[in-house]
Amino acid sequence: MEGKKKRAWSRRKLTPQGKAIRSELVKRDMRVGDLAKALGIKSENYLSQIMYGSVGSGKYTDKINDFLAGKKIS
Repeated sequence: MEGKKKRAWSRRKLTPQGKAIRSELVKRDMRVGDLAKALGIKSENYLSQIMYGSVGSGKYTDKINDFLAGKKIS
C-alpha cells in the first residue's frame, strides 16, 4: 500500500482576493470571524470558502471590496 493520500482541503490555495483579504485582516488585527460578522455573513466558514474560491462572493462583493479599499466596515 502506498503512502496516505492528502485530503483535498489540504491542497487548496487562497485566491488572489483571498490573499488580499488575509493581508488586510493582518493589517487590521482582525480574525476571519470578526470580518464575517461585520459583513453580515452568518458563518466564518462561508467567508473562508469565498477566500479559497469554493463559492463566489455574490452579494458580499461590494462589502468585501470596500473592506479591501480600507473603508471601515460596520
